[in-house]
Amino acid sequence: VRDTSRRHRLPGREATVVRFCPYEDVLGVGHSRGYSSVLVPGAGEPNFDAFEANPFETRTQRREAEVVALLEKLPAETITLDPQQLGKVDRNQGERQREIQAANAARIADIKANRKAKRKTRGRSKASRRAAKKEGNIIDEKRQRRKAQLEAQEQAKSKKRTNRASGGAGAPPKPYDPLDRFVAPPAPAPG
Repeated sequence: VRDTSRRHRLPGREATVVRFCPYEDVLGVGHSRGYSSVLVPGAGEPNFDAFEANPFETRTQRREAEVVALLEKLPAETITLDPQQLGKVDRNQGERQREIQAANAARIADIKANRKAKRKTRGRSKASRRAAKKEGNIIDEKRQRRKAQLEAQEQAKSKKRTNRASGGAGAPPKPYDPLDRFVAPPAPAPG
């Protein structure tokens, strides 16, 4: 009895390579005009052995399998521990840890010292802007004179404020009264 699900016609094509996909019900057929994939129900392995070849293994499982395969290649006699080192206490552990920490700190400091300034985007890293920023950090005589001039102006303003608040040059300051805002200003002297 012939099963119709296992018959596939390739009219005008000559089949050259036939391979099953591992663990699946797919048969790949390479022929003279390209490639065809045929479904063959029941052809795949429904219960695969995950210890032999696991198609769904993760990266860590693959690494572990490689290590086990390498260890199985080595003769058991070559895998031994030094009996003089077993049971001994490593008294230099603290010194070794301090050396490692010092080396790491030196490496991090070296990396930070050699790190280039990150260039930001959106027009802020244009050459003209970087040059202007460098120029702005330079303190020159012109800038110092302008700073002194602004400080002198600020001092003059503060003196004017104190004189105005005290009501003149020698008069004692008048206490603040919130109702003073409703008093009419004095009339100007006829002149």
